[in-house]
Amino acid sequence: MPAATLAEIAHLIRDHPGTFRDAAHGRFYVEHLEARSVFPLKMSKSHLDLAPAVAWALEQSSPAALAPEVLRRVQQMGLDHRRHGFPPVAYASFAQAMKFGLREVLRVADEQYTVAAREAEHLMEGMCVEMAAAAVEADQQGVPPAYSGEVIDVQRMSRRISVVTLDTGLSIPFTPGQHMLTSSSMLPGIWLPMSPATPPSEFGQIEFHVLGEDDTAAQRLAKSKVGDHWSFGQPSGTLSVSGERDVLLVANATGWAPLRSLLFDILTWERQPNVTLFLGADYPGELYELPRLWALSQASSWFTVVPCATTHEDAWWVNSQVTLPDLYIAVSDSPGALAASRGSWHNHDILIAGPEESARRSAKALRATGAPHIQVEEWPDRGVASTYR
Repeated sequence: MPAATLAEIAHLIRDHPGTFRDAAHGRFYVEHLEARSVFPLKMSKSHLDLAPAVAWALEQSSPAALAPEVLRRVQQMGLDHRRHGFPPVAYASFAQAMKFGLREVLRVADEQYTVAAREAEHLMEGMCVEMAAAAVEADQQGVPPAYSGEVIDVQRMSRRISVVTLDTGLSIPFTPGQHMLTSSSMLPGIWLPMSPATPPSEFGQIEFHVLGEDDTAAQRLAKSKVGDHWSFGQPSGTLSVSGERDVLLVANATGWAPLRSLLFDILTWERQPNVTLFLGADYPGELYELPRLWALSQASSWFTVVPCATTHEDAWWVNSQVTLPDLYIAVSDSPGALAASRGSWHNHDILIAGPEESARRSAKALRATGAPHIQVEEWPDRGVASTYR
């Protein structure tokens, strides 16, 4: 039977992600040759989630209109993609490229061009119209398309983890808990979601915590040197503390960074809520800020830190540069599961951040307790980030 609904068209795109992406790329690059210089050199590494993102948008929407959540996301993409330097008129070409990608999927799948396919194309055009409109509005308001900074300090906390500080000159207008797509000259065409670990500074300094696995893009950021330059897209993300409830923070690895920014902001409040942090890592030696956090907990009546790791001991290669305080470190695969076993958090703002698998596991464990106020910030595991955001 031919694909008769938007959901069935979305299913075809999900089943042929490479076909859709490559066909759309090929069509877009013909009309915009300069695009090859801003995306990864290998086409197979570019827009890895283009097909899933388009499929999701079709699944959420009706033939008549984009769903509100889809509309919000495509408008944010319109702002994000300004960092590439394309004029808003390029979105019309991208709409035609996606339509070409869909028709190639239909050809490969031996499917007919149906009313549902035409509706999908109409929605794709609508997405691009909304992205272009958001970009034009930002241009008219004088919002910079991107920001840049120079590395002024790098601290290697362990083999995989670095704390990198940059000078951006003027302060980047983000709020604590947000993230920015980040690139450098060492990552041509690749943008990783990175969360500042400190609130905005009037002096233009910004700190990032980078977990760099071997042979990943994030590793190249983790090995940055003083004098390197990074580029940033527009801040986004909605992690926040209401101020009306006590707070539970759940972090794994460098997922601690956005929560750290929020905690530093809370330190400036006239009255602090009670804050409990469950801090996880693969190895005890990767609990790189535990000494500082333990000192804060000892000096504060409102802050508690509970550390955990997946093993009792470091692997030989961890090479931790941190001297841990003499306290019990629980063994748990999930800081969220550990938190769920330690008490009731129904009247707390719960903020979870970290690699995708860990963050979802923590969120699942806490949702199972019935806790209602949960926010999650996740990113692709092990530093492998998509370029389509």
